[in-house]
Amino acid sequence: TIGVWLGALSASFILLQFAGVPYVDYVRKVVPSQFIVQGFNTAYPFFYGSPLIKSNGWLALEPSFMSFTLGLCIMAGLLCGARVWKVAVMGIGMLATVAGSGMAIVLAGIVAMLVLRQGYLLKRYLVPGLVLGLVAAPTQIGQVILARMSEGSSSNSSTALRTFEPYQYLFPRWVESFPKIFFGGGAGSSRQIVEGSGVDGLLVPTTAKVFYDYGAI
Repeated sequence: TIGVWLGALSASFILLQFAGVPYVDYVRKVVPSQFIVQGFNTAYPFFYGSPLIKSNGWLALEPSFMSFTLGLCIMAGLLCGARVWKVAVMGIGMLATVAGSGMAIVLAGIVAMLVLRQGYLLKRYLVPGLVLGLVAAPTQIGQVILARMSEGSSSNSSTALRTFEPYQYLFPRWVESFPKIFFGGGAGSSRQIVEGSGVDGLLVPTTAKVFYDYGAI
Protein backbone atom coordinates (compact mmCIF):
# COMPACT_ATOMS: atom_id res chain seq x y z
CA THR A 1 0.00 0.00 0.00
CA ILE A 2 2.85 2.38 0.84
CA GLY A 3 4.45 1.45 -2.49
CA VAL A 4 1.28 2.33 -4.42
CA TRP A 5 1.14 5.78 -2.84
CA LEU A 6 4.87 6.35 -3.45
CA GLY A 7 4.53 5.09 -7.02
CA ALA A 8 1.64 7.46 -7.73
CA LEU A 9 3.58 10.34 -6.18
CA SER A 10 6.69 9.51 -8.19
CA ALA A 11 4.72 9.21 -11.43
CA SER A 12 2.93 12.53 -10.85
CA PHE A 13 6.35 14.16 -10.37
CA ILE A 14 7.20 13.35 -14.01
CA LEU A 15 3.69 13.80 -15.45
CA LEU A 16 3.55 17.37 -14.18
CA GLN A 17 6.80 18.15 -15.98
CA PHE A 18 5.53 16.59 -19.21
CA ALA A 19 2.44 18.79 -18.81
CA GLY A 20 4.68 21.86 -18.75
CA VAL A 21 4.77 22.51 -15.00
CA PRO A 22 8.41 23.26 -14.06
CA TYR A 23 10.03 21.41 -11.15
CA VAL A 24 9.78 23.11 -7.76
CA ASP A 25 11.21 21.70 -4.52
CA TYR A 26 8.05 22.15 -2.46
CA VAL A 27 9.55 20.43 0.58
CA ARG A 28 12.38 22.97 0.73
CA LYS A 29 9.85 25.78 0.37
CA VAL A 30 7.70 24.53 3.26
CA VAL A 31 10.05 22.77 5.70
CA PRO A 32 12.45 24.95 7.74
CA SER A 33 16.08 24.63 6.58
CA GLN A 34 17.26 23.17 9.90
CA PHE A 35 15.09 20.11 9.21
CA ILE A 36 16.37 19.59 5.63
CA VAL A 37 19.16 17.03 5.19
CA GLN A 38 22.03 18.58 3.23
CA GLY A 39 24.50 17.05 0.80
CA PHE A 40 22.11 15.12 -1.46
CA ASN A 41 21.40 15.73 -5.15
CA THR A 42 17.62 16.04 -4.98
CA ALA A 43 17.23 17.80 -8.37
CA TYR A 44 18.96 15.53 -10.88
CA PRO A 45 18.31 16.05 -14.65
CA PHE A 46 17.77 13.12 -17.02
CA PHE A 47 21.09 14.03 -18.63
CA TYR A 48 23.31 17.10 -18.80
CA GLY A 49 21.26 20.03 -20.05
CA SER A 50 17.90 18.22 -19.88
CA PRO A 51 14.97 20.34 -18.64
CA LEU A 52 13.39 17.22 -17.09
CA ILE A 53 14.25 16.26 -13.50
CA LYS A 54 14.35 12.63 -12.34
CA SER A 55 11.61 11.81 -9.87
CA ASN A 56 12.37 11.71 -6.18
CA GLY A 57 8.68 12.20 -5.42
CA TRP A 58 9.66 15.46 -3.62
CA LEU A 59 10.22 13.37 -0.47
CA ALA A 60 13.19 11.09 -1.19
CA LEU A 61 16.69 12.44 -0.75
CA GLU A 62 17.64 11.35 -4.28
CA PRO A 63 15.90 9.58 -7.18
CA SER A 64 17.92 6.43 -6.41
CA PHE A 65 16.40 6.34 -2.90
CA MET A 66 12.88 6.43 -4.36
CA SER A 67 13.82 3.77 -6.91
CA PHE A 68 15.32 1.54 -4.21
CA THR A 69 12.22 1.84 -2.00
CA LEU A 70 9.84 1.13 -4.88
CA GLY A 71 11.97 -1.86 -5.90
CA LEU A 72 11.46 -3.34 -2.42
CA CYS A 73 7.74 -2.56 -2.57
CA ILE A 74 7.40 -4.23 -5.97
CA MET A 75 9.10 -7.37 -4.65
CA ALA A 76 6.69 -7.36 -1.69
CA GLY A 77 3.82 -7.09 -4.16
CA LEU A 78 5.08 -9.95 -6.33
CA LEU A 79 5.59 -12.23 -3.35
CA CYS A 80 2.19 -11.58 -1.77
CA GLY A 81 0.22 -11.69 -5.04
CA ALA A 82 -0.81 -8.04 -5.09
CA ARG A 83 -3.23 -6.85 -7.77
CA VAL A 84 -1.68 -6.20 -11.16
CA TRP A 85 -2.65 -2.52 -11.18
CA LYS A 86 -0.88 -1.95 -7.86
CA VAL A 87 2.38 -3.46 -9.12
CA ALA A 88 1.95 -1.45 -12.34
CA VAL A 89 1.63 1.84 -10.43
CA MET A 90 4.76 1.01 -8.46
CA GLY A 91 6.55 0.04 -11.67
CA ILE A 92 5.64 3.29 -13.41
CA GLY A 93 6.78 5.23 -10.34
CA MET A 94 10.09 3.35 -10.35
CA LEU A 95 10.62 4.07 -14.07
CA ALA A 96 9.96 7.77 -13.39
CA THR A 97 13.03 7.89 -11.14
CA VAL A 98 15.24 6.96 -14.12
CA ALA A 99 17.51 5.24 -11.60
CA GLY A 100 18.80 1.69 -11.61
CA SER A 101 18.81 0.77 -7.91
CA GLY A 102 15.18 -0.38 -7.83
CA MET A 103 15.52 -2.31 -11.07
CA ALA A 104 18.56 -4.14 -9.70
CA ILE A 105 16.50 -5.23 -6.69
CA VAL A 106 13.58 -6.40 -8.86
CA LEU A 107 15.83 -8.29 -11.29
CA ALA A 108 17.74 -9.99 -8.48
CA GLY A 109 14.46 -10.76 -6.69
CA ILE A 110 12.88 -12.31 -9.78
CA VAL A 111 15.95 -14.48 -10.36
CA ALA A 112 15.76 -15.61 -6.73
CA MET A 113 12.05 -16.42 -7.12
CA LEU A 114 12.79 -18.52 -10.21
CA VAL A 115 15.61 -20.37 -8.45
CA LEU A 116 13.34 -21.04 -5.47
CA ARG A 117 10.60 -22.31 -7.84
CA GLN A 118 8.27 -19.41 -7.14
CA GLY A 119 7.95 -18.52 -10.82
CA TYR A 120 4.24 -19.34 -10.75
CA LEU A 121 3.73 -16.17 -8.71
CA LEU A 122 4.99 -14.11 -11.66
CA LYS A 123 2.64 -15.41 -14.38
CA ARG A 124 -0.10 -12.81 -13.87
CA TYR A 125 2.43 -9.96 -14.11
CA LEU A 126 4.32 -11.18 -17.20
CA VAL A 127 2.16 -9.66 -19.95
CA PRO A 128 1.53 -6.29 -18.18
CA GLY A 129 5.25 -6.09 -17.41
CA LEU A 130 6.19 -6.67 -21.06
CA VAL A 131 3.63 -4.07 -22.21
CA LEU A 132 4.98 -1.51 -19.73
CA GLY A 133 8.54 -2.21 -20.92
CA LEU A 134 7.62 -1.89 -24.61
CA VAL A 135 5.75 1.36 -24.01
CA ALA A 136 8.58 2.85 -21.92
CA ALA A 137 11.52 1.75 -24.14
CA PRO A 138 11.09 4.35 -26.95
CA THR A 139 10.51 7.23 -24.54
CA GLN A 140 13.22 9.52 -23.18
CA ILE A 141 12.91 7.76 -19.82
CA GLY A 142 13.36 4.35 -21.43
CA GLN A 143 16.35 5.44 -23.50
CA VAL A 144 18.16 6.86 -20.47
CA ILE A 145 17.44 3.70 -18.46
CA LEU A 146 18.69 1.45 -21.28
CA ALA A 147 21.87 3.53 -21.49
CA ARG A 148 22.36 3.22 -17.73
CA MET A 149 21.90 -0.56 -17.85
CA SER A 150 24.78 -0.92 -20.33
CA GLU A 151 26.88 1.61 -18.42
CA GLY A 152 28.27 -0.93 -15.96
CA SER A 153 30.75 -2.27 -18.51
CA SER A 154 32.32 1.20 -18.91
CA SER A 155 35.25 2.01 -16.66
CA ASN A 156 34.71 4.93 -14.25
CA SER A 157 31.02 5.18 -15.15
CA SER A 158 28.52 5.99 -12.38
CA THR A 159 27.28 2.39 -12.30
CA ALA A 160 30.76 0.88 -12.30
CA LEU A 161 31.95 3.21 -9.52
CA ARG A 162 29.02 2.05 -7.35
CA THR A 163 29.19 -1.69 -8.12
CA PHE A 164 32.32 -3.63 -9.08
CA GLU A 165 35.13 -1.02 -9.16
CA PRO A 166 35.13 -0.50 -5.35
CA TYR A 167 35.76 -4.24 -4.95
CA GLN A 168 38.54 -4.15 -7.54
CA TYR A 169 40.17 -1.31 -5.63
CA LEU A 170 39.65 -2.57 -2.07
CA PHE A 171 40.21 -6.32 -2.48
CA PRO A 172 44.01 -6.21 -3.06
CA ARG A 173 44.39 -3.94 -0.03
CA TRP A 174 42.16 -6.18 2.11
CA VAL A 175 44.12 -9.38 1.43
CA GLU A 176 47.56 -7.82 1.85
CA SER A 177 47.74 -9.04 5.46
CA PHE A 178 46.11 -11.96 7.29
CA PRO A 179 45.09 -9.93 10.38
CA LYS A 180 43.12 -7.53 8.15
CA ILE A 181 41.35 -10.44 6.41
CA PHE A 182 40.13 -11.87 9.70
CA PHE A 183 39.72 -8.77 11.87
CA GLY A 184 39.40 -5.90 9.38
CA GLY A 185 41.14 -2.57 9.11
CA GLY A 186 38.91 -0.81 11.64
CA ALA A 187 35.69 1.18 11.41
CA GLY A 188 35.81 3.69 8.56
CA SER A 189 39.07 2.37 7.11
CA SER A 190 37.50 1.48 3.76
CA ARG A 191 36.12 4.98 3.37
CA GLN A 192 39.53 6.49 4.14
CA ILE A 193 41.15 4.28 1.52
CA VAL A 194 38.56 5.13 -1.14
CA GLU A 195 38.65 8.85 -0.40
CA GLY A 196 42.43 8.75 -0.72
CA SER A 197 42.27 6.96 -4.08
CA GLY A 198 41.78 10.15 -6.06
CA VAL A 199 38.99 8.48 -8.06
CA ASP A 200 36.06 10.90 -8.07
CA GLY A 201 32.73 9.15 -7.46
CA LEU A 202 34.17 5.87 -6.13
CA LEU A 203 31.84 4.61 -3.38
CA VAL A 204 32.08 1.86 -0.74
CA PRO A 205 29.21 -0.67 -1.04
CA THR A 206 27.92 -2.09 2.25
CA THR A 207 29.30 -5.58 1.63
CA ALA A 208 32.77 -4.25 0.84
CA LYS A 209 32.67 -2.03 3.92
CA VAL A 210 31.67 -4.88 6.26
CA PHE A 211 34.53 -7.14 5.19
CA TYR A 212 37.18 -4.45 4.84
CA ASP A 213 36.37 -2.64 8.09
CA TYR A 214 35.45 -5.58 10.33
CA GLY A 215 36.97 -8.66 8.69
CA ALA A 216 35.66 -12.10 7.77
CA ILE A 217 35.07 -13.15 11.38
